[in-house]
Amino acid sequence: MSFRPNHNFGAITLYSEKNEIKSYWEKLSEVHVCANCDRHFNLLTSMGKLECTQHNGTIQEDGTYSCCGERELPLRFQNNIDVIGLFPSGYCGRINGYNVRNKQPVPKKRRGCQKCDCNTSQTPWTHSNRIHISEMAPLIPHIRKDADENGGTWMTQRVGFDDGYIRRCEVKTLQIPDGNWKKLKYESIEGQEKIETKVNLPKYGTMIETIN
Repeated sequence: MSFRPNHNFGAITLYSEKNEIKSYWEKLSEVHVCANCDRHFNLLTSMGKLECTQHNGTIQEDGTYSCCGERELPLRFQNNIDVIGLFPSGYCGRINGYNVRNKQPVPKKRRGCQKCDCNTSQTPWTHSNRIHISEMAPLIPHIRKDADENGGTWMTQRVGFDDGYIRRCEVKTLQIPDGNWKKLKYESIEGQEKIETKVNLPKYGTMIETIN
């Protein structure tokens, strides 16, 4: 489990030491800022809720995402860019007794085409990042107690819970691109990279690339 892809804490067992379990709990409780939606989150309250969105594809030569065909929102020139860099917050500031305008917001990103958990990295979540509930067995009583006392949602009730696993991104229909290609490399919903011909492709998965 982790707050970003490719950065796994590893599993924790019922035989783990007490200080190990405490360290895991502290990691789950740490507050982070999502790189996609700018919201604050921690793993205890967000993991498996799929409250954020992402593009699981790449931007192609024509400027569109390979996963959905959408274009990223363009950046606009701001003639006060040198001034707004001085102010990290959205509040008015003062220089030499003069009021300064609020920082102009950074242009928003195009909303992703796939629901996912919040993330501290630009690398999207994949199905290989799913977590089996048994990997945090000694924490389950504490997580359930915390959810009950604070009005939270228990892991098995979250939208990303699927047959014993907590998914970090939603299962989507496999996007099959147009064109004359022979095989398609894709990630299965079990998190494995596979290559198949058009006639043998599954209904669900994430496209990676075409092979001629």
